[in-house]
Amino acid sequence: MYIKNNLKWLRKNDSLTRNQLGKLIGINESVIRKIESGERNAPSIRTIAKLCDFFEVSIDDFVHKDMEKNYKHEG
Repeated sequence: MYIKNNLKWLRKNDSLTRNQLGKLIGINESVIRKIESGERNAPSIRTIAKLCDFFEVSIDDFVHKDMEKNYKHEG
C-alpha cells in the first residue's frame, strides 16, 4: 500500500502543512502525522475518502499506486 507516501507527496505538492490539511478536511493533524509516519497503517475508509475527495484522486490510486511516479498532480 502506498497511502503514507501518497499522502505526504500530495500534501507537499499542494504546499500544505499537516495542520492546514487537517483543518481543511476536518481531520486532526496527529492523524495525518501518524499516517505519513507509518504509525497508522490502516486509516479508516472515512479518512481515506476525505483525503481522496480533497485531492481529487481515486481511492484505488491513492491506496495501490505510487502517485509520485504515475501522476502529475496540480494542487
